Amino acid sequence: MKKQQGQLQNSESTYKCDKCNDKGYIIIKENGTDAVKFCECREVALAKERLEKSGIADRVKTNTFKSYKVNNVIRDNARKVCIKYIADFNKKKCLLLQGQVGCGKTHLAIATCTKLLEKYSVKYMSYTKDINELKFNMIDTDFYNKKISEYRNSTVLFIDDLFKGFEKGDYSRARAELRIMYDIINYRYDNKKAMIITTELTTSKLLELDEALASRIIEMTNNFETESKYRFEFIGKELNYRIFGV
Repeated sequence: MKKQQGQLQNSESTYKCDKCNDKGYIIIKENGTDAVKFCECREVALAKERLEKSGIADRVKTNTFKSYKVNNVIRDNARKVCIKYIADFNKKKCLLLQGQVGCGKTHLAIATCTKLLEKYSVKYMSYTKDINELKFNMIDTDFYNKKISEYRNSTVLFIDDLFKGFEKGDYSRARAELRIMYDIINYRYDNKKAMIITTELTTSKLLELDEALASRIIEMTNNFETESKYRFEFIGKELNYRIFGV
C-alpha cells in the first residue's frame, strides 16, 4: 500500500502544473454547475511556443527595451514610438523603423516583437537571407507557396532590413525581389495584418524603388483614430553605436 502511494506521488510530481496536471484546463464550479476554464499554464505554454516559432528566440534576452541605450533625444523618441505601437496594437498597423546601420533599428524591433509575443504570433523574415531562399526556389511551387503563406498569414510579420542592398540606388536585381515582396506586403495590406519593418532606405528611396509598395507601408503606419504615426527615421551617422560605441 505504501509502495503504491509512493508511486502515485512520484507520478504526480512529474506534472509541470499541479493545478491542471498539464491538461491545460481546470474544472470549476459556476452557478452550481461544473464549467471548464483554461489554466494559467496554457497561456505560458502558448507564449513559449510562439517565441520558439518566431525566429528571434536567441535574441529576445539581449535586445530588450531595458538594454536599449537611451542616451539622446533621437533614441528616446524612437523608443517612445515603439512603446506607443505596442500600447495601441490592433493587428492592423505597421511599425516602420528607418536609418543607417548600427542605429538600433533591429534592437527596438525585436524588443517590440518580444512584448507582442506575449499574446500574438510573430514571424521573423530576414530579408537578405529569406529573399534569396524564395528567389532560388520559385520553381519549387510547394516550398515557395508554403513559405509565402507563412509570411502572408502570421498575425505579425517582422521584416528585418527590407530591401537591403538598394540603399545606394542600384536596382539591378529589384524586379524579382519586388515581385515577391509585393505579393507578401500587398496581401497583408489588403487583409489588414500587422507588420514591423526595419530598413536602411529613407522614405524618398522607398518611393523611388516602388511607389505603390512604399505608399502601402507608409499608409499602414498611420493611425488616425489615435492621431499617431508608427514610423521613425534615425538621422545622423553619429548614431552608429558599432563605430562610436554610444
